[in-house]
Amino acid sequence: MMKRNYLLRGDEIARAKVRASPSTQEVERQRLLRKKKQRRDRIVWGIVAYVLLHLALAPVLYVFVLKAKHPALRLKSATFVGDRDAANSSFSLTLNAALAVKNPNFGWYKYQNGSVWFSYGGRPVGNGSVPAGKVGFRSRKTVEGIVVEVRLGSDLRSRNFTLNVGGKLEGRVRTLMMSKKKKSSEEMNCSLPIYMKEKATGEIIC
Repeated sequence: MMKRNYLLRGDEIARAKVRASPSTQEVERQRLLRKKKQRRDRIVWGIVAYVLLHLALAPVLYVFVLKAKHPALRLKSATFVGDRDAANSSFSLTLNAALAVKNPNFGWYKYQNGSVWFSYGGRPVGNGSVPAGKVGFRSRKTVEGIVVEVRLGSDLRSRNFTLNVGGKLEGRVRTLMMSKKKKSSEEMNCSLPIYMKEKATGEIIC
């Protein structure tokens, strides 16, 4: 009888162990669940890292890429075409000028018709027209054939003097995000020496 009780107790312990130990299917199911959780965690952390990286780079991207900057306008050259006497003790001087438009933006700069003006001693003495156009992505464009007639006093006919040259362009910058932002060029401020005896122009300073 005692032996039988021992046997019954041993069977119960064995059955309890069987019930306590997980089956192979359960182990596999738990493993798959852990694997899915790890994959989900990696995706979540990847998204978080992506968002944080873009938030960190956003100011840099805005300053160096998306923010529209003022294009630069400079007098590149001016050649002496001729001069002639005019009424009221004055004479006119004809110049053929070329401008350089530099676009520092990551996108096209399209500008409207503009103008360039010449002055002497703070007094306007002539101006010329700049035709509308566009400048490519971070590039420079030369606008040639701008004929300017400068009207001066006869006392300058046989002297060397310097003209001040100004100008400005109005237009829009089209950024990489395809948005258009209104932007004017920097106002040009250059000096152009004129040598009347030699009928020539000197070195331009901007």
